[in-house]
Amino acid sequence: SGDAKISIQKITVTPGDKPLSLSMHCHNMPLAAYVLSGEVKVVKESGQEQSFIAGNAFIEMMNSWHKGVFAKKTELIVFYASSSDLPLSVKKDGDAKLASLCK
Repeated sequence: SGDAKISIQKITVTPGDKPLSLSMHCHNMPLAAYVLSGEVKVVKESGQEQSFIAGNAFIEMMNSWHKGVFAKKTELIVFYASSSDLPLSVKKDGDAKLASLCK
């Protein structure tokens, strides 16, 4: 595997008239997020969900299928701790080897 790397991204999600649901995905590394504005609902594949609003920080699920649902414009700062050769997220229908690490 590659060298250790910290990646930081500012992510802005702007839904239309209806809530925007990201595709089911997982992360093969630890990551944390801070909600700058708006709200995100994190929904596990089992249907269990938890909402985070502006000012909340949370640790995202690692190696577990989930998706984000956004009802209004939301800005997040996300901190990823990974190796340089790993993608920051894996879609359920994406890379089979990386997806096999997800539950």
